[in-house]
Amino acid sequence: MTSNAENICKLTHFDPRCVGSCVIVSSIIHALVFENRILDYEDVIGIAKQYDERIVPFVDLAYHEGLDSLCLDDEKSMGYTLRTLGAALWAYWHATSYKKGILKIVLSGGDADTNAAVAGAILGAKFGICHIPDEWRNGLLHASMLHDKVQEFYAMYR
Repeated sequence: MTSNAENICKLTHFDPRCVGSCVIVSSIIHALVFENRILDYEDVIGIAKQYDERIVPFVDLAYHEGLDSLCLDDEKSMGYTLRTLGAALWAYWHATSYKKGILKIVLSGGDADTNAAVAGAILGAKFGICHIPDEWRNGLLHASMLHDKVQEFYAMYR
């Protein structure tokens, strides 16, 4: 899993902070889906330190502070993967539901679609598809095809 995450990330984001971010997100989802386990703060810090110490402050902010501390709407740093990682980690550790987590991130502004996409992947793995609001799932274009692809992917890694 780790080498796959690294290789896919490096296609577009070779910086070790980006690679570490991708591995953290992938590790969280893998632990939730395939091991029914939640990675704790120490687990995530351990992964971060393997890639780049500069990831650690964003993990700390996500764990110890509110979402506002990540300054997601700072125009100078939009697209910065560590802010997206921070938003996703905040949701992972603090959101009480899929909907509440996603709405809080989107309403924080900044690169809201990217931040919510990554957080949504983690929250989907944590809470399950049944906890994604029906109004967000109903009418989704190509829903059947997307569902089939997810099932195929899941079967590959079981």
